[in-house]
Amino acid sequence: MFVSPHIQLFNSRRKSLPSVLSLIGTGFNFTAQVPALCALKANAFEDIIRVNITSSSVFAYFIIQAHLTRSLRHERLIGLDLLCRELHETGLSTYLSRWFSVHTGKTSFFENQKLGDTCQLLFPEPFLQRTLSSLPDNLCFWAYCTKKNALTKISVSEGYGDMTFAQVIRACATIPKLHGSYPYKNRAFIDPLHSPKAKAFLQQISAIEGNHLILNTKKTEDTNAGTLYVSVQDGPDHSRRDYYRFMLNANNPQTEDTQQQAVTALQQWPLVRRNKTPVRKAATTA
Repeated sequence: MFVSPHIQLFNSRRKSLPSVLSLIGTGFNFTAQVPALCALKANAFEDIIRVNITSSSVFAYFIIQAHLTRSLRHERLIGLDLLCRELHETGLSTYLSRWFSVHTGKTSFFENQKLGDTCQLLFPEPFLQRTLSSLPDNLCFWAYCTKKNALTKISVSEGYGDMTFAQVIRACATIPKLHGSYPYKNRAFIDPLHSPKAKAFLQQISAIEGNHLILNTKKTEDTNAGTLYVSVQDGPDHSRRDYYRFMLNANNPQTEDTQQQAVTALQQWPLVRRNKTPVRKAATTA
């Protein structure tokens, strides 16, 4: 089981202090946060005022939800990196043939539907068609709308209750160079960490007070007043490494290890199905 003094401290303060959890991306290796979410007892998030989720962390969150509802294709977690590379048909020739068009802003490496297909590797269609309204009210997913040049909070309170799980994932995790943007009604969404307002968004999240835990990709763990930062990766260089190994269709031992750790954490975690429990506490500004 993933062990971190900061997670233990966060858990110990949850009953006595208003608590906020922020899942701020993992890069390509979205299974990296699964062991930490198991340690956080993610089937009991109802005691947390707000859970902020964005970027590839949406995959980690929905892996947990699918596991709890017996909807996760566990057998595909091992070897998921290879399955994703095969799905996208990555390789040197693909990378070189599309590089110029991508880096001049004319296109993306892949169609956005490929991200939707990635969802189907792990989750069956009935799970993906569930809507945001079926989840606890304290969840706030974050995306960036390119048409409005604005950070967007995707939540039931903001009118997104009918958005499906598949749509939420694509809205929050679409990296422009890889999958373009995700069209939704009269909007176009991308990962906010790959938007012009990425820095402002991170500052906004970091400014949240109280018992606040941020699962991030920083190399070292840190604490700042009530805010606790927990690293689930091996530093900022991992994103560049994972990107090139994915694009060039090369094995990634670090990602494979993380996928095994995720499977082990899920196997050790009691499988308890939770019903939706509305959160009545006052919202914390984010």
